[in-house]
Amino acid sequence: MRNHFGTIAVAVAMGLLLSACGDNSSDPAAIPNDDQATQEDTEENETADDQDAAPENSDSNTTNAASENQNNNTNTEDTTQSEEAQVQGDEETSDGYKTYQNPRFGFAIEYPSSFEADYMPDNGDGIEVHDESAVIIASGSHMGYGGTPISDLDAIKPIYEDELADLKADNHSIGYKKLADDWYVLSYVDGDNIVYKKSLMADDYIVKLSIEYPEDRQDDYESVVERVSNSLRTLPNSIKNP
Repeated sequence: MRNHFGTIAVAVAMGLLLSACGDNSSDPAAIPNDDQATQEDTEENETADDQDAAPENSDSNTTNAASENQNNNTNTEDTTQSEEAQVQGDEETSDGYKTYQNPRFGFAIEYPSSFEADYMPDNGDGIEVHDESAVIIASGSHMGYGGTPISDLDAIKPIYEDELADLKADNHSIGYKKLADDWYVLSYVDGDNIVYKKSLMADDYIVKLSIEYPEDRQDDYESVVERVSNSLRTLPNSIKNP
């Protein structure tokens, strides 16, 4: 009898053991382990971060592009306004002339107010104005004719002689010439135009004036040439830019 109960106890124990083994044989994919859960959470977080970051980069690029465009527009406007201010800043006299002052070299000149000043050199060395027939150019330079520094010269005569020799070599007919202590004038015919040139020497720079107009309108421009030429002058050092 005791043996019979012992056999039954062993059988029950074996059945319980086999049942426990059957539970462990379940599909592992149905219950994700901790490593799988962590990896999926990480991937989801990275995807969410990427999605959040993308619009911020886009907005930043758009903002930077807009800022660059605005800066470019501002620089262009500043340059244009600066050039216009330099032209429009010329003082007008009571007899129909404007006075142009050059702060880089320190010279001044008058020109008819009817002439348009639509070109200003980028380096600020002078001005060019014109009407329908004539052109007036005034500019300063630290170099003389032939490239010699003005500061190395004691007189303007060598510059005058070099320019006169070149004009003659080019077969220009010299209609008028005059040499003074610190200035000279040369006038000649070039094709259908008369070219009037005047150079005025200062301590370390020279101012060159050129007036070109049709030869058949000499009577019309004679008074203009005289007025503009006589108005060419140097300014006190306090006027010059440092």
